[in-house]
Amino acid sequence: MIKLCGESEQQIQDGQKDLESALQKIEMLEKIASGGEKKLEEVRKELIKIAELFEKKKITANYSFEVLCDFIFDKSNRLFRKYENSLSELSLYKENK
Repeated sequence: MIKLCGESEQQIQDGQKDLESALQKIEMLEKIASGGEKKLEEVRKELIKIAELFEKKKITANYSFEVLCDFIFDKSNRLFRKYENSLSELSLYKENK
């Protein structure tokens, strides 16, 4: 009976050590996850700054990453097309001169 109690006590102690180890791993993963969320929020803020440059006004709505990226992509494509058109017009102007 004493031997059985000793074995049970050892199992409980081993279980407690495993539980403490698991809790430490969970805490570590929670820290990593919260760090990732902070980085995502920083990226989102930077995307908003870029979008505000194109819009020329403050953006207060809470847009998703996809919407912000699509908006920036579309605006930058328009800007590049205008640049290419300007270059072609300039080259035509120089040829006619």
